[in-house]
Amino acid sequence: MLHSSQIIPENPKFVTRWTTVLRQFILKTVMRLERIKLEKDNLFLKHNSLMDISALVSEIFVVDSSWDDSYSSWILSDKDQRLLRTQDIDLVIMLGYGVLPENFSQIASLGALSLEAGEKRKSGRLLTGFWEVFRKDARSYFEIQHHRDPTNRGTVIERASVATQTYFLRNQAHINVTNASRMLALIEKIGISGEIPTPEIDVLFTDQILGFPNLKHSLGYIWAQFLRLFRKKLESLPVLISPRWRVAVARDSWQSAVLSESIEIQPAMGSWLADPFVIRRDGRCYCFVEEFVEKMGKGRIAVYDVTDPEPAYLGVALDEEFHLSFPFVFEHEGDLFMCPESHEANQIRLYRNTGDILSWELSTILMENIRAVDSLIFLQEGRWTLLTSIDETGAGDFSTGLWCFQSDQLLSSNWKQQGWKPANVQSECMRNGGLLESEAQYFRVGQVSDFGEYGSRVHISRVGISGSEYSEQFSTVVTPEFSRSAIGLHHISCADNVTVFDYFSKS
Repeated sequence: MLHSSQIIPENPKFVTRWTTVLRQFILKTVMRLERIKLEKDNLFLKHNSLMDISALVSEIFVVDSSWDDSYSSWILSDKDQRLLRTQDIDLVIMLGYGVLPENFSQIASLGALSLEAGEKRKSGRLLTGFWEVFRKDARSYFEIQHHRDPTNRGTVIERASVATQTYFLRNQAHINVTNASRMLALIEKIGISGEIPTPEIDVLFTDQILGFPNLKHSLGYIWAQFLRLFRKKLESLPVLISPRWRVAVARDSWQSAVLSESIEIQPAMGSWLADPFVIRRDGRCYCFVEEFVEKMGKGRIAVYDVTDPEPAYLGVALDEEFHLSFPFVFEHEGDLFMCPESHEANQIRLYRNTGDILSWELSTILMENIRAVDSLIFLQEGRWTLLTSIDETGAGDFSTGLWCFQSDQLLSSNWKQQGWKPANVQSECMRNGGLLESEAQYFRVGQVSDFGEYGSRVHISRVGISGSEYSEQFSTVVTPEFSRSAIGLHHISCADNVTVFDYFSKS
């Protein structure tokens, strides 16, 4: 790992005993208030609780340990290390913080695994998740490292991220819950194969190494949280015109479309539109959209005929008791299929068209007991590939990775997950925002979100499938600069020379 970084020290001119005491008091007060708030969160209410795990293990060894002078590595006596080496241990799993003692990873035949929450090259050891919120980073990172050599220098097995939450302790809890989920999946894979997965390639690290926040950082964090809550309160007040998602049509291919010359599709009163998919059928061009009806508080699937210059509303194609969106439509062997987002039903569903464009019936439940959104399905190299985003922890974060499943049959409930972890764990553009085609190649539209904001722009990447291996090659980025009122864009679809997209407008 090549490092080109610096540790940010506190300015000694301003560091006094009283500023240190005040800084610690402010941080402790903030954490105490955030802990109260976190304990009201159903997912993370036990995050700060001590858990008794004695019933989960057959035998417990208690060893004496202490921190070294740098407080970065803990020390285990030679006696205790010799005791552990006699226990025929397969794998050591380190769930706490700090560097493993020298030679410690060699007490197990497969070495040791450690969780590096918050990418501690960048974050303070005791404040995992703080600096990402302070800097308003869109993503918060974590790593799972494997240690095998006597120096315990780790190699990265998994490098991934979560969407940064809006306050420190919830962000920390979200990181820890997600990386624990990945650790369990990794342990299961190792238990089946008996082997450690191939390490990832090290990456250049050029960021600053952030230590403990000083008084200025602490006060800045409090002020930013106050402004966030104030803006949130303002946004809840009734106004004449509120920001909303809109759908527009451009008359050209997706590579050549001029978005500023597009025509907006007018929604019905009391609703707004998003997630457009366009398909040509029987000589007409149809645009399927999420129609969110404010009075109902949920979305349904509506259809517009966009063949002619003026889009025409045809009606509702699909309406369920639960929320529906992202109506991905595609044709196969003369039939028209739709795979909408249905995560509230804990299913990935496939519908089939049964007649006119508004007639649909449930064909197959592709997956059960899964909270997944924005699923894409396509046929390549004789196999069906399904790309989706999964809420791994129940936190409502569907952008922790892009998961790949494959099947020999479209109408199957037995889709095989490819690999033990997501096929794509890039820091951006993991949620799908459409599937485009050009010269017999697929291009995935990936949504990019900023801190506290959803769907700011999209990346378009060429998809590659080789056997069960999924890969992407970045192509271009699309931003909402075509309109002064547009502040977000997260979906593009195209059929022939008709391109549809959605954008978030503040007016």
